[in-house]
Amino acid sequence: MDKNKQHTLDIFEKLKGQHILISNSVLRFIGIGEDDDDYLYILWDGRKVSYHTILERMTELKGKIDDKDYNEIVRLSKLNHIDSQYLCTVCKSDEEKQKNKDFSMSIKKDIEKEISQIRELKLLADICWEIG
Repeated sequence: MDKNKQHTLDIFEKLKGQHILISNSVLRFIGIGEDDDDYLYILWDGRKVSYHTILERMTELKGKIDDKDYNEIVRLSKLNHIDSQYLCTVCKSDEEKQKNKDFSMSIKKDIEKEISQIRELKLLADICWEIG
């Protein structure tokens, strides 16, 4: 494996699931891939996926800003990101809780299918849906 690819995978291993700052947006780092020309960060805003070249400046937030502020970003993501809302939703019944969890799983599957259908894109690691 070439050094650039290993370096890219090391970045993903260190930051996967975390919120990062890129292009003036705070996004969750969920994947890493490559196409014919470049390595790509796969990022999630809670509703849609975006792809960014690794040539863009990505700023790590966890451990760089106050823990209180970072934890608030995580808390809000759990409430607002459609893949994780079931973690914070108060349900009246186990059936309702399971419906919310099933919905979340279907969203994750749909996003992973969308990513896999991009012909030029090859995933270098599994998508990380955990929020870190």
